[in-house]
Amino acid sequence: MKWKTTILLILANVLVFVWIYKRGHYTHGVKSDEFVFAHKLESVDWFEISGKALPQKRILKRDRDAWLLVEPVQWAANNFAVLQILSQLRYLEKEVSFSLEDIKASGQTLEDYGLAEPSLIIRFGDRDHTYELRVGQPAKIGQRIYIFDPETENVLVVSEALRDSLLVELAALRDYHVIALKAFDIHAVKVKKDNLAVFLEKSKELWGFIAPIHTKADTKALDGVLSDIAESKAEAFIDDYKDLAEFGLDTPEVKITLQGPHSKETLCLGKQVPEKNLFYVKREDAHSVFTLPIRLFARLLSAQEALRDSRIWTFSPERLTRIEIAGKDRSVSLQKLENGPWQVLAENKAHIADEEGMRNLILSLQGLEAIRFVNDAPSAVDLTKLGFDEPRREVRLSFVEEQKWLTLTGTDENNALYAKTKDLPFIYEVRRWILDDLSLNSLHYRNKVLEKLPEAAKVEKVELLDREKPILSVELKDETAFEAPAGFSDKEKEALFTIVGNLHEVECKELLMDSFKPQFELDASTPVEWRYKLIATIFLPGKEEREQKVYFLSERLGGTFQIGGSIEKQLTFSLKQEWIDALAVLIKKSL
Repeated sequence: MKWKTTILLILANVLVFVWIYKRGHYTHGVKSDEFVFAHKLESVDWFEISGKALPQKRILKRDRDAWLLVEPVQWAANNFAVLQILSQLRYLEKEVSFSLEDIKASGQTLEDYGLAEPSLIIRFGDRDHTYELRVGQPAKIGQRIYIFDPETENVLVVSEALRDSLLVELAALRDYHVIALKAFDIHAVKVKKDNLAVFLEKSKELWGFIAPIHTKADTKALDGVLSDIAESKAEAFIDDYKDLAEFGLDTPEVKITLQGPHSKETLCLGKQVPEKNLFYVKREDAHSVFTLPIRLFARLLSAQEALRDSRIWTFSPERLTRIEIAGKDRSVSLQKLENGPWQVLAENKAHIADEEGMRNLILSLQGLEAIRFVNDAPSAVDLTKLGFDEPRREVRLSFVEEQKWLTLTGTDENNALYAKTKDLPFIYEVRRWILDDLSLNSLHYRNKVLEKLPEAAKVEKVELLDREKPILSVELKDETAFEAPAGFSDKEKEALFTIVGNLHEVECKELLMDSFKPQFELDASTPVEWRYKLIATIFLPGKEEREQKVYFLSERLGGTFQIGGSIEKQLTFSLKQEWIDALAVLIKKSL
């Protein structure tokens, strides 16, 4: 009997719904595609979601083009989630509607539709209007719900997608980005750590330190740090806490302030999250505590070194006219001629400089960087202690409109090399290889090409002597297709062709002495014998007599070292590897 009564009640309820459904259709016409609330949302700038289905009321307000959470926490809202809710309301279609009068006429009340104590209430509006909708229970037809509009006193049957959008978790309504400023809008940064404050400021697209020192910052690196922070998202939020002290945020030791064109935002850094590479962080103007990766702040926390421009100086190579390098008792001057080439000035003589060598020297000077910032305000005692009263090198660069000075020294137990410019007090540690580039030997910078024959010149004969005894003699009719003497292997022929080809432009690896002596000494106890002699007979157009070019050669002194000399050029030099390898093949053949 009990089951029969229940079934009858269900059937009665369905019949009432069908009656109201049909009445609604006849009253309001056929099913409407009208967006019933679109006109009410044209200027909406706030909305509120509450009801027994939610643990806490949610209030959101629009600020210009962004939405903000006001309750239960104050934070930037996830604009995408907000727009989803508003979109559900804006494009809400009524599938069925009936009035409160119809409900009463059928012997029912709003309670029968779950609308007397609704699971959700949404209020929205602008400065002049407030609207309300109540969300009730699911309708008898699938995937639909009842909603009540108090303004029109109508009940509507709509898609349950509206209820789903209103029940979104608080975490999904929240923007996980921790700052609102965009990286490109930030023009000043302050990092307060303990009792020290570091200020950085951007001017004409370049960052610089303002305090505690005034110097250039690494613009690219700092822009990267700020971009990472601006794009960072909180790993987790903590809203329900009793005391900020548990996070180290009651009196934070670190505060990072980012200044934009119209506002500033300050991040307070607390303790490290136990067993994680995260900091507890809090915005100064907000209640919530959140966590962020430590790596985001690593360079800011050591900004004076990590974000400082490590370049010792900057200059335009095109405007450089002279380089002067001085040591304790030697000096070298390099001067750029008006037509472009560089020349080496030494002992009242001028020599053409090596083009590639000069290019490398200028690149080394231009790219000279600090590997450590040693002292930003050295005293006279500090300078003396580090050896600046007896410098290893002093470099002066001259430009069209200015000059720059650099001093290099180093005397400590770590064998470090220190640098200081004339116009700034800072002392830097630099890599020691710069000393090799700043040689005090003028030969280091000279052109390595010893002889360059005219284009029409021809090598007609090549002879190789071992202690004045001929071991090779080849006459050439056609350099490009000469026939090697009988018994020459392909490898030996290739070696001979290498020697002949290089005789047109004889280039050494390094100039060793600006003279030629019958015996060369590597050091006081190591004399070097001129064992071999290479003689080339050259035909020069316009000259009846052939010329001979004679080069004296030592034995091979190592895999990559062999010495040559020229009486005509009054030079002693080391050979390039291709010469060494080719000569080794030809000498071996004669043994």
